[in-house]
Amino acid sequence: MSTHVDIVTLHHWVGGAPDASTAERFGEVTESATGQVTARVPFATAETVDRAVRLAADAAVSWGQSSISQRSKVLF
Repeated sequence: MSTHVDIVTLHHWVGGAPDASTAERFGEVTESATGQVTARVPFATAETVDRAVRLAADAAVSWGQSSISQRSKVLF
């Protein structure tokens, strides 16, 4: 019995949206029960990581100034 699984490419989530940068290298995501490859994920470049950290630090300022009720709405 043979099954076909489409291998999707996952993306980093940076600044509230999927990251559109291109990658040269990818890692495999496997189904732990079978070992079958189900997806691939790009290895982030240093620039992508720097941008993600910078945007997260900027977002932390406004998040920290949000009320508990505003934060609860986002989380729930």
